[in-house]
Amino acid sequence: MINIQNCGEPQKQHEDNFDELMASLFVLVTHYSLNKSNSILSTIVDRLDILCKHSEIELYPNQLIVLSKMRQLWRTKLFNIQISEVHH
Repeated sequence: MINIQNCGEPQKQHEDNFDELMASLFVLVTHYSLNKSNSILSTIVDRLDILCKHSEIELYPNQLIVLSKMRQLWRTKLFNIQISEVHH
């Protein structure tokens, strides 16, 4: 069945609250630092991607710089782990 009311209208995607995303990033990074759990690396990278693309990030240009640097660091860490797993 076709929903006529949405025909021709782009679907709006729900965007999570910026502060909640930041808080969850801090929890993930803290969890990693305490447990060195490689299984959450991709979640950290995903969360950083979401934050760097968030509609509110333009209000925080300095935060974007920090998040972008963090994203590069965590992507590199994830890549190195994935490469080491392939070679073993």
